[in-house]
Amino acid sequence: FDGDPFTTVSLYPDEHIEMKMPSGAKTLIVISSLPPHREGMDYANGGILIENMVLAATSIGIDSVILGGAPRAIAPDDQLVKSLGIPNGYKPILGMFLGYAEKEEPAKDHSISVNRI
Repeated sequence: FDGDPFTTVSLYPDEHIEMKMPSGAKTLIVISSLPPHREGMDYANGGILIENMVLAATSIGIDSVILGGAPRAIAPDDQLVKSLGIPNGYKPILGMFLGYAEKEEPAKDHSISVNRI
């Protein structure tokens, strides 16, 4: 670990499109969706799905990082979407890295008042 918590990986070796991923991450999962019947339902359902994946991974000792912006940033790049194996008509909406943290971070103190959710 050289102080930089990210390792650069090339998604297209011949085109040098790079993405930074946490150095302990071994897996990238991209959640994609067909256009929803109601606006925003793709993100709502994707959020439920990814949170359950995080909980399942955590229960067996695997760490995770949820990605909200990265999948939306790659959505306009048809070649990248195709290289990720996303079927035609689907768009990437959320993602996550899975792996093992280099070090354990202390829990943050989250004090929430009674009148706040």
